[in-house]
Amino acid sequence: MTNIEDKQAERFNVTRYAAKLFSLGDLVAVENSQLAGGGKLQSKYSGPFTVRAILPNERYLLWRKGKRTTVAAYEQLRSWPETQPV
Repeated sequence: MTNIEDKQAERFNVTRYAAKLFSLGDLVAVENSQLAGGGKLQSKYSGPFTVRAILPNERYLLWRKGKRTTVAAYEQLRSWPETQPV
């Protein structure tokens, strides 16, 4: 690669979203990417999903109780908030 290509690759990698790695059994929320028809009042995330398997390229196999499994990239996932007993 040339010097210019190296600089462009470095600039791209610096601004890349840092991967948050999840473990098996973690509860996560998945981003709703299909907010058609005025998604202003719809929630941005759905869940909780349980991480069933860790796949290559920072992908996760997710399971939701009573639903089928789904695959999501780390960019679409957030940690499910832990509830504190009152």
